[in-house]
Amino acid sequence: MIHSLTRDDIEPLLPKRPSYSHKGINGHALLCIGSDKYIGAAVLCAKAALRCGCGKTTVVTTMDARTTLLNIPEIITVSTNTTSWNTSACKIAVLLLAKKQAVAIGSGMGDGDISLLLEAALVSKIPLVIDADGLNHIAKHPQMLNLLHDRVVLTPHIGEMARLCGLNTSEIMENQAEVAKKYAKLWNCVLLLKSSHSYISDGERIVENTTGNAGLAKGGSGDVLCGIVTAMLCQGLAPFEAACAGAYLLGASADEAVKMLDNRLLVASDLFDVINTVL
Repeated sequence: MIHSLTRDDIEPLLPKRPSYSHKGINGHALLCIGSDKYIGAAVLCAKAALRCGCGKTTVVTTMDARTTLLNIPEIITVSTNTTSWNTSACKIAVLLLAKKQAVAIGSGMGDGDISLLLEAALVSKIPLVIDADGLNHIAKHPQMLNLLHDRVVLTPHIGEMARLCGLNTSEIMENQAEVAKKYAKLWNCVLLLKSSHSYISDGERIVENTTGNAGLAKGGSGDVLCGIVTAMLCQGLAPFEAACAGAYLLGASADEAVKMLDNRLLVASDLFDVINTVL
C-alpha cells in the first residue's frame, strides 16, 4: 500500500528559521524561466520561490519578461538580452550557476534551444528542478536523460511524461505509481508525476499526494509548484523530501483557497494569499 502524505509528514521537513537567521544562510536560487511569450510563468514561479523561503532569488529571463519582473522588488533580475531562449541566452545563464544552492529550468521558456544550459546545470550537480519546457527539451534530446542524477527533480504532468518515456497517456494514467517509480530508478532522479493525485519517487520510495482540487487544473499551477520545490531545495531539503513538500504545499494551499472560491474561480496566484496558513 502506498503511503499518502499528511501534514505530519511535511511539517518536520520545513526549514526552521532561528532568530539569528539571515538571507545568506537561507540559500540563493537561480531560476532560468520565462520568455516574452510566457511572462506569467516566470512571475508565478519566482513569487512562489520567494514566498517559500529562498534567502535570495535570481531570475534570468528574456528582455520583456525581465521588465515585468522588475515589479517584484525582492527578485534579482538578469536579462538574456534576447526575446527568446537560444545559445546566446544560455551562455548568460550558465555564468550565473556558480554559488547557487538550487536551480530551476523550464517554466515558460518556450521551445528555444536550451541544450547548453541544461547540460551545464546537470554537469554542475547543483540541486535542480526541471519543469515544463525543460522537460519538453529533454524529450526532444533523449540523450540528456543519461545526465540525470540523484539531485534532479523532474516535475512532469501526464502529457510531458508520455513524451519523456514513450508511453501513451492512458498507460501512464492507469499505472501512475508504477511508472513514477520505474522511471525514477531508470533515470536515477526524483520524479514528481503530476495529476489529480501526484506520485513522488526516487526509484526506491514511492508516496502519493492527495491534497489539491480541480481548481489547480489551470495554467500556472505547475509554475508555482516549480518555485516551491526549488525553494525547498535551496534551503537544504534533499530532493525527494523537497518534492514531497512541494506537492503537498501546493495542494494544501489550493484546498485552503477553495474554501473562499469555487474551484472554477481559483487561479494559481490565489495560492499566495493562503500558503502562509499551511507553511
